[in-house]
Amino acid sequence: MITVTTLSALSALASPSPALLIALTVAGWVTGVIFVAACIGLWVMSCRAYPYTACPKCDALGRVKHPSGKYWRPCPHCGGEGQRLRPGARLFGTGHNGGKGKGRNR
Repeated sequence: MITVTTLSALSALASPSPALLIALTVAGWVTGVIFVAACIGLWVMSCRAYPYTACPKCDALGRVKHPSGKYWRPCPHCGGEGQRLRPGARLFGTGHNGGKGKGRNR
């Protein structure tokens, strides 16, 4: 049989105090901010370590077929290099074209 004291103990567990709710909310926000900061830090480190990515227009070949289909020509997007700067490397200035190609890394 359930008594009144048992019911009051169960209701105390079901409705935590406002201080506990605030503490849990702050802890959740701090954990979320730390997680986002860690993700951004890893992304920046990867942009510094690997500033170039394969050119999506020529599939990293550095050349594309001429519209006539008879011969190949250098890729106009990567300047014939087959690689382009990643957006993060461009944003932070960690990579450069080094004088290669036409320097059209968009």
